[in-house]
Amino acid sequence: MRTLLLAPLFAFGLASTANAQNPDPVIPTIEVGSIDIRPHGWTWTTIGTDREDELLSMARLRVTVETETPFDAFVEFDVTRGLDGDQNWLRQAYVTYTPSENVTVRAGRLFLAAPMVTPPPFLLRTADYMRTPFSAFAWGVQIQARVGDGVNLVADVTANSRSRFNESKSFNGIESSGRLTYDVNERLQVGGTYQVSGDFQRFAGDVTWRPTERHLLNAAVYKTFGDRPVTGGFAFYSYRVGNGVEPHVQLDYQHGAEDPFLATVGVRFNHDRFQLIGDVTSRGEILARFQVRF
Repeated sequence: MRTLLLAPLFAFGLASTANAQNPDPVIPTIEVGSIDIRPHGWTWTTIGTDREDELLSMARLRVTVETETPFDAFVEFDVTRGLDGDQNWLRQAYVTYTPSENVTVRAGRLFLAAPMVTPPPFLLRTADYMRTPFSAFAWGVQIQARVGDGVNLVADVTANSRSRFNESKSFNGIESSGRLTYDVNERLQVGGTYQVSGDFQRFAGDVTWRPTERHLLNAAVYKTFGDRPVTGGFAFYSYRVGNGVEPHVQLDYQHGAEDPFLATVGVRFNHDRFQLIGDVTSRGEILARFQVRF
């Protein structure tokens, strides 16, 4: 059954590369006086030979609120499995303060600096995520700033990043994470990342290199100390053949994991707000992920 489902998805991917365009947003912006409210989001379905079928593997609804003042707001809901109390459905909810074009401060439920070592889900180029040790969300304060020529910093101080948003222990403890990147030139970026608390210390270094407009290489290594010591890394390479077609290969290593070494080979078809990825892994699994941004 899953194999039959993969066929039309790949057919769509091939067809979708013909005429890329930039349509208007699906959901129109709501204007309330001087305030713009912009709903948007993304959803995907992942089909795998060794996975249970799900209509929606992930669905996120976002709302950006922009004002004519330095203060704006943002909220993100994970609506994949409903909004009951047992689900971690509130991903982000924060107010931003932008005193200058080089500095932004956020306060609330945050996407942390440390997991920015990997792409956000809606920009992921493979059917499955590479493995990393970083926690992603917590309540706290974050600053994003350009601190020099080609040097950018994101840093936060938060409470517990390993709990659901509505758990009382999500406000326990103090943690911090940060990410510093340096654009060596327009094609090469290097970065360093940390995430620390009283229980763990996690560190990573990464590089992103685009030798030409068609080639992309992204690699990272990480090591953690404390309650769950882990060592690993990943390397990803893609080549854009033509309009929206990108074959790729990914190598993923994590010491001590059930499958320490994972290799992925596949192709991504990208057409404006639609994306289809087909992968084969070293586990022998065939994966297809269809994504829509709205």
